[in-house]
Amino acid sequence: MSYSVRRTRGRIESVAAIRQAETHWLTAVVVVLFGTHIGRMQSGDTWLGLISPFVATAGDFLMALLLGALIVLPLRLLWRRLSVGVERKLWKLRFAGKETRMHVLPRRLLTKWTDARFSFSGSLCDARRSILAAAGVVIRLGLPLAVLFAAMNSIWGLGERLLSENG
Repeated sequence: MSYSVRRTRGRIESVAAIRQAETHWLTAVVVVLFGTHIGRMQSGDTWLGLISPFVATAGDFLMALLLGALIVLPLRLLWRRLSVGVERKLWKLRFAGKETRMHVLPRRLLTKWTDARFSFSGSLCDARRSILAAAGVVIRLGLPLAVLFAAMNSIWGLGERLLSENG
């Protein structure tokens, strides 16, 4: 088996592993959000009582989709455009090899940053080809803000105000 075939197979396996890890984390976030909504809402133990937390969790994902598409993605693309010159210099520095002496921590930071930029570029390339991949990118970008909003919802007292007005 040639080197390029092994390298391509390794990339395909790593992409599959990344997608599997993302699916596991997404499932964990769904379970945590659903559990949070069950704990906050006065729902019964019947399937009918679980509709409200389910709808609230679906609303969190809709919020993640909107926040990702309307706020985080445009900001991330703007940052990408503004820092493209720095990125090119860092890529040259990364591949300069042994002729540049750099301490371990800056080298590690350089590697992490360029790998993250490369990974985001790959995600954008996949998003251009598939609407499902595009939704995945947008949800991944917006989900941290949506989870933060869901966590801070009880601090703002929105749920208690709604319950006291309706009950």
